[in-house]
Amino acid sequence: MTERYNRQTRGFAFGTTSPIQVPGLNLTGGLLFAGVNGQPDTAFKPDYENWQPRFGVAYKLTDRRPIVFRGGIGRVFLPTSIDASAEAGSSTPWGVTTTGTTSTAGFLPAATLINPFPSGLIAAPGSSQGLATLLGTSVTFNNVARHTPEMWQYSGGFEYEVTPGLLLEAGYSGSDTRWLPVSKSLDFTSLTNLALGQPYLNTAVTNPFYGVLPSTTSLGSQTTVGRSQLLLPYPQFSGVTMINNSFGYSWYNSLQFRVEHRLKHGLFVQAGYTLSKTLEAVSLLNAQDVNLLRQKTSFDRPQRFVTSVTYRLPVGPKSHFLNKGVVSHIVGGWDLSMTGVAQSGVPISLSNGSYMLTGSPAITTGQSYTHWFNTSSSIWVPLAAGSLRVIPGVSQNIRTPTSPQFNIGLAREFAIHENHKIQFRAFAYNATNTPLFNGPTTDPTSSTFGAITMTQINLPRAIDLNFRYSF
Repeated sequence: MTERYNRQTRGFAFGTTSPIQVPGLNLTGGLLFAGVNGQPDTAFKPDYENWQPRFGVAYKLTDRRPIVFRGGIGRVFLPTSIDASAEAGSSTPWGVTTTGTTSTAGFLPAATLINPFPSGLIAAPGSSQGLATLLGTSVTFNNVARHTPEMWQYSGGFEYEVTPGLLLEAGYSGSDTRWLPVSKSLDFTSLTNLALGQPYLNTAVTNPFYGVLPSTTSLGSQTTVGRSQLLLPYPQFSGVTMINNSFGYSWYNSLQFRVEHRLKHGLFVQAGYTLSKTLEAVSLLNAQDVNLLRQKTSFDRPQRFVTSVTYRLPVGPKSHFLNKGVVSHIVGGWDLSMTGVAQSGVPISLSNGSYMLTGSPAITTGQSYTHWFNTSSSIWVPLAAGSLRVIPGVSQNIRTPTSPQFNIGLAREFAIHENHKIQFRAFAYNATNTPLFNGPTTDPTSSTFGAITMTQINLPRAIDLNFRYSF
């Protein structure tokens, strides 16, 4: 991706000497810009390897029995977009705000609408400051060597027609996704320095950046600073983050079963059951970590049952009941439909990383909305200040509450004249008005720790009446 006037960053100058230097520190690094100082004008290095082969096969195993094998494998690439904040850091050098003064201390107009900014607009520095851009602030940039995320999808299974119109299907479906983008903080306290202890790291020392960095930043406006700031790899910034690092991955495996009863005597039934697991490694638990955190995804649902039923009510012409006279044309032709979903909840999030788990907080008996998991202090143990996080982002054995959801519909088509028809549909979403609630509070410092707040996250029952005239 390119931008007409090269208004985007392009990586980071890791080993280059910074334009500012202060006593006792050897400062390096700064933002690089597209089309400046020999840099290409693209956001990333070009990727010419995005071939997407597909292969599929269908084979009837025997002539005597209607058994068919179907399988396939294919490679696809996931869409990517440019993060606007990453292109210019957390505050962009191509977009600045000029604050207008509307009145004086005596409440008299300070300017007019004809000239609301008599002192002019603040000019955006763009890339003119080079490596000095956004010093004292937090910057974010893309890994220019990133790969386009790719996914291999594969499946295989058998179909068997038990009787004409009754189909059974069983198979496996999976995927393997690679090169997923991962964000990584580069400005962190090393394990060696963490071992020095929090009292040493938090001690206030003379700030060498005072008066050197812009006074609009905390680093440039305070006379003292925590010692830990001066031990960072890039202390002239409040944070340095590289995104779109292509070393994340995820994978999905499932067994899928389906039964289909095609329209016969006015009845169509389809039902499917999936047993699956979705895992991912797309984040670092701590900036100091080398290996990615491997865990279940936040949307993992190991069991899911879906059914769909359509039934032509047995009344009206050519039906068993009320099949004669004017009444048959009024009450006949109604189709009743129903869809239902029953599935597992998703893993609950673990928000507070300042605790460790000494055992599983899952409970098998006595679970309720006010006590969804074990909140014992013998299991949830606080970590010492400055400790690295040890619990994952989501629980691996506690899930959100769930309940089956049903939609019901009723439809009828009336023939007016030749090709003129009126269709009426009534549809009830969440027909049983069954609420779904979010996961429990997982912060041990909260007064609602372990409880589910009764806030509905799905829509209540909604009824839709629809009329359609076609000609």
